[in-house]
Amino acid sequence: MSSATGARYAAGQVKATNAELKVLTVGFTPKKFRVVNLTNQIQVEWNSGLPVGTNLKRIADGTLSVITSGVEPGSDAAGNKGLKLPVLADINDTTTESLAWEAFG
Repeated sequence: MSSATGARYAAGQVKATNAELKVLTVGFTPKKFRVVNLTNQIQVEWNSGLPVGTNLKRIADGTLSVITSGVEPGSDAAGNKGLKLPVLADINDTTTESLAWEAFG
């Protein structure tokens, strides 16, 4: 495994809120990220080659689709950089599920 100078990585877990999570602070502007609902194994992924808000969504059986309203990079009023996670079907649409996220910079 090799690494590039200046490459960054952050990961964590949060509870789904069924409301927008303004920014999951990672300390850098992500070039790629993934959010996985740990309960149903559905995930969304974004990279800098996609328009902001457009995500690749993979459901548990492996089926991949493109969604045009999803997780995107962002920053809060204090300038903290990270991910904005909207209410998103199968990902953040309940308050009883856990989400894992990874961000790469």
